Amino acid sequence: MNPVLQESLDQHLWRDEEVVWYGQPTAVGPVAIHAARHAFRNGLATAVGSAVVGVIALAKVSLEFGIGLFELSLIAGAAGFVLFVGGSAMRAWSRARVLAGRTVYAVTNRRVLVVQGDDEHWVGKREIAGVSIRGGDIIVRRALTGVEVRQAADSDLDERLADRIGIGTREVVLAAVPEPLRVMALLQTPQPPSAS
Repeated sequence: MNPVLQESLDQHLWRDEEVVWYGQPTAVGPVAIHAARHAFRNGLATAVGSAVVGVIALAKVSLEFGIGLFELSLIAGAAGFVLFVGGSAMRAWSRARVLAGRTVYAVTNRRVLVVQGDDEHWVGKREIAGVSIRGGDIIVRRALTGVEVRQAADSDLDERLADRIGIGTREVVLAAVPEPLRVMALLQTPQPPSAS
C-alpha cells in the first residue's frame, strides 16, 4: 500500500488498535455500484417520507383549489421523486469512482473498517451479526443494538417499513476485496477480547 493510503488508515485507527489485515479494492466498478446502491436506499427512504408528508398536505390544499391541482402536483411530485432518488444514486456512483483509488479496507482487533477519502464506515467485532460473500464483495452486517430492538418492538408499521428501507445503514461492504476467503476467515475467527 502506498504511504499516503497508509497514513490515511493510520489517522482513522483508535489508540491500541492493531491492524490484522488491510487492502484496497481490486476494481473500481464494484465500489461504485455499492455506493450507488447505498445512496439509492437512503434516497428512497428520504423520498418516501417526503412523499407521504407531501400527499397529506396536497390532499388538504386540493380541497380548496380543486382536484386538478392535486393531479398536477402528484405528477410533479412523482417526477421529483424519480429525479431525487436517481440523482442521489448517480452522484454517489460518480463520487465512488473517483474515491475508489483512495479506499482502504482494514480488519483490526476491534472492528471492520472502510476508509474512503475522509469518510469512515465500520462495524465493531462484537456487533457483527453476520458475514457473507457476494461475488468478490464481503458484506458485514451489524446486529441491532438493545435500544433499536426496543424501538422496533414499540414502533408502528410505518417506522418498521422505514427501518427495512434503511437496512443498508447496518452493513459495511468491502467491495472487490482482495483475498475474500482470507478476510472471511479472519472475520469468522473469534478474536481475544480487547479493551474497548
